[in-house]
Order: sequence, then structure tokens, then C-alpha cells
Amino acid sequence: MHCFKINRLINNKVFFLILFFLSSINYSFSQNTHIDSLSNKLRKAYGYEKIDLLNSLAEYYIYANLPKALDYAQQALMGSKKYKYSNGIAKSYMNIGRIYDYMGDYSKGEDYYMKSISQNNKIGKYSNICNAYYCLGEIFVKKADFSKAYSCYIKGLQISERENDHNSQSYISNNIGFLYIILNDDEKAKTIFEKSLKNAIASKSIRRIIESYLGLAYFFQKRNDFVKMHYYLYKASKIIDKSKNMRVKINLYTHYGDYFLNIGDYIKAIDLYQQALMFSKSTNDKYDESIIYTRISHIYQLQKNIIFRCNIILKH
Repeated sequence: MHCFKINRLINNKVFFLILFFLSSINYSFSQNTHIDSLSNKLRKAYGYEKIDLLNSLAEYYIYANLPKALDYAQQALMGSKKYKYSNGIAKSYMNIGRIYDYMGDYSKGEDYYMKSISQNNKIGKYSNICNAYYCLGEIFVKKADFSKAYSCYIKGLQISERENDHNSQSYISNNIGFLYIILNDDEKAKTIFEKSLKNAIASKSIRRIIESYLGLAYFFQKRNDFVKMHYYLYKASKIIDKSKNMRVKINLYTHYGDYFLNIGDYIKAIDLYQQALMFSKSTNDKYDESIIYTRISHIYQLQKNIIFRCNIILKH
């Protein structure tokens, strides 16, 4: 029976590889068409227009080719400084920060996020400052420096509240909620997750609503309330097709995999982790990949232990 389950795990892995390949054809074609369009415009552009196109190309290549993305972002930064284009400088700093962050060079990522905050502060782009503080906080979470992460999130949240920016309030609050869970402060975690959902609904952002549902799902997972965990995962899954954001899809499939892992349905869990893993490869985010690989390895180890125990029982 357990051998049959393992064979199903392998077969399901192959199935989802094929499914992902087929579903990604249209996405890749659409993305490549847009990149080609930007590249064609770039050949004739100059000044501010050229800088904006370089930054747009950098953003697209972040999910396809990090070295190429870095080259475009650095060209944009050089051009922005030449023409004294303040918005271009701020955008270039942010893009370069994200690229180094995704490359795993957190020191350089942190440096460029700080430069982005400083530049955006000069030009009054407060929503961009919130985003930079959020990304900076994520770097500190990856480095397990939760105190600095919390400080960055709070700074971003305070600015977003001052500017009545519901979108920024939602995603920053959500990450603060995760930190409260890490710090074992369940009461504050639940309150701020609910605050995140309220702001997400006010912002009318599908992505933020899904992220808030996932935050609440994680909260109930940690309390071993898998009925409520599934309730919020189900609500997120009903609207996931309306979001084009890969990170949201990765997080949903990973959390759903966690649900089935917790209730002991390893086959469904591995199916969902495989889907999350395939989407994560398209974002070039090594941190997400490592988390999902750890979960998959854990399941295979559990399966191996079950077979080992069954063999001992059969021998006796």
C-alpha cells in the first residue's frame, strides 16, 4: 500500500511538471512579447523615456534572468544620474535592491533599499518608501534578525497610516502578524491579521486580500485549528485565478500543502508543494525554493519512516 502511495507521488510529480509546462506556455509567450515590445522601443528612445524603459525591462527580467536584470537596472541608474532624473534614480535603486535580494546578496540588497528610501523621501514618493521598508524587513526576516525586521515594518506602517495608504497598510500589517506569531504573541497576531484583511478589502486589491487570508490561515495553523485554517485557504483559492502575481500563487500552494501535511494527507501535500516549487523557479527566488524543498524532503522522510516501521512489524 505504501509503495503504491510513493508511486503515486512520483506519477503526480510528472503530471504536474507536464501541467506546469503547458500552463506556462501562454504566460511565457505573453511575457516575451512584452519584453520584445519594450526592447524595440528602447532602440529609438533617449533621455527619461529610455531610463523608464530600462527600469521596466529590469523588472521583467528579475523573474527570468537576474544578471540581465541587473545590467538594465544599472544602465537606468547611470542614465538617471546623468540626466538628474530623480524618479529614475529612486526606481533604479529599488530594482537593484530587489535583484541583489533575490540573488541572496542581502548586504547589497539592504544597501540599495536604504538608498531607495532616501531618494524617495527627497521626492515625496511615500508609497515607494513603504514598499522599500517592507522589502528591507523581509531581508532581516531571512537573516532571522526579527528585531530589525519589526523596526522596518513599523516604520513603513506608520508612513502608510499617515498617508491613508490601505494597500501598503495591508501587506505590511500581514508581515507584522507573522512576526508576532514567531514571537509567540498570538493575541497581537490575530488583531493585526484582521487589520490587514480590513485594509486589503478597502484597497480592493485581490493580491492583498489573498495574502490576508493566508496570514489568518497561518495563524490558525499555529493554533492547530485546521478547520479555520482550511476556511481561509478555501476563500483564497476561490479568487486566486484573478491574481497574476506568482508570489501569491507560491504562498497559497505552500500553505495549502502545509494544511494537508498537518492532517496527514501526504499525497495531496506533495502535489501542492510541487506546484509551488515549479512556480517559485519562475521567480528566481532561492529563498522560497529552499523552504519548499525542505517541506518536500520532510514528507519523503515521513514516507520512508512509515515503510521502515511497517517492515519491522511484518518481520515480527
